[in-house]
Amino acid sequence: MSNGTARGARLLRRLHEMAAAGPASVVGGLEPAPLTGAQTGLWVIDQLDPGASDYNVPQVYRFRGALDAAALGIALDATIARQAALRTVFDFDGNETVQRFDGPVNPLRIVDLTHLRGAEQDAELRRELDTEATAGFDLAAGPLIRAVLVRLSSAEHVLMLNIHHIVFDGTSAGVMTGDLSAAYRAAVTGRPVDLPPIIETFADYARWHHDWLAGADCRRERDYWLTRLAGRPAPVDLATKPRRRNAAAPGEPVQLWLPDTGDGIGDLAATCHRSGVTRFMVLLSALSVALARRTGCRDLLIATPMVNRPLPYTRHLVGYFVNLVLLRVDLSGEPTYGELLCRARDTVVAGAEHQTFPYSEVVDHLEPDRDDTAPPLAPVTLVLQDAAWDSGGDWPGLDVQFEEQIADGTVTDVTLSVSHQPGQLHVEFSFRGDICDRADIEDLATAFRSAVEEFTAELSRPVPLGD
Repeated sequence: MSNGTARGARLLRRLHEMAAAGPASVVGGLEPAPLTGAQTGLWVIDQLDPGASDYNVPQVYRFRGALDAAALGIALDATIARQAALRTVFDFDGNETVQRFDGPVNPLRIVDLTHLRGAEQDAELRRELDTEATAGFDLAAGPLIRAVLVRLSSAEHVLMLNIHHIVFDGTSAGVMTGDLSAAYRAAVTGRPVDLPPIIETFADYARWHHDWLAGADCRRERDYWLTRLAGRPAPVDLATKPRRRNAAAPGEPVQLWLPDTGDGIGDLAATCHRSGVTRFMVLLSALSVALARRTGCRDLLIATPMVNRPLPYTRHLVGYFVNLVLLRVDLSGEPTYGELLCRARDTVVAGAEHQTFPYSEVVDHLEPDRDDTAPPLAPVTLVLQDAAWDSGGDWPGLDVQFEEQIADGTVTDVTLSVSHQPGQLHVEFSFRGDICDRADIEDLATAFRSAVEEFTAELSRPVPLGD
């Protein structure tokens, strides 16, 4: 073990001591906490289908350079010691479910593929990652994070972190990357971890959220959603095959790339600037137009996950904060492109202002007797991936690339995911292959691309939607 790694081990012991003692300023510390509304929804789903991998969130990183695997293992343990959510297990005593933060921790698993070359190595790497990505979690026993490091050569490694969604979300990925890279730097250099201390934990947030659900702010948000969704439209149905219970199977995703530099498809940034909207609002408008043209619907519900971190300290935490929000888009009255962007802006802003009320509660209020073979309320989801952490953080002596977030299943009928890359947007349509034909999804993707292009042109023209 190198001197830096030995110093890292001492650091890890100190971190464990600090975690066990708990900061003096934490009220309640890491005692068992109630589940948040979003966590309750995932816990119920897991009770119906224990160990299913639909809510696994695997993260894949490729390291090029002289990686210190022992230091990485130390950094991973230190990150888990720092972030209480990564030690969560769930207990049901017959009356209520609580989350505890004393779950087991598995060491970093290392797989050596240096004896293989070329296509054979690539195939074995994919098999290893797929096997890990589809392995289920036991929410009661834990751990809810697993890590495997695949050694391809002395200068190239692939790391997969597989985490259950009930303790993790998209923003958490950036937080964890920062924590992990800082702990790795400390382990290899022997310097202190350059991170702010965590005083309030996910346990504190869960208690706050539990109290919030009984307060006036919660009632205000509930009333907003019940009013906003009154007289809601029937869900857009893109299925062409019969729905069967427990038969969801992902289709092969449809992918495309949209230039975001002013070349070819137009300048999205310029459209946003002159209209006072965000890229997400343009994408929402374009998706609405594409769906309206294919279905004839002029009143649409599209779901989107929002960050939902209402308290300042939560920005430093790993945990499941994200909440699904329903965006109701009105295309009636022959709007211009500019008018539709304004409608989308108002819809998104209002949704963001009321994003803390749990989606599961919205569903329970509006569809208490729903058909469990179809997603409730909105079968189409739009996701704008946060790309701020795609560079992989600051790792001394290493080039680190975030490669992909592997999804093992499509939770809604169709999910449109968009991630920003230098000069372009990567767009992926994932869908339930058991009910949707890929050719239809390809047509939807083409219609979406055309609609995006239209929104980068003259905005005073009426939007042609057809009969």
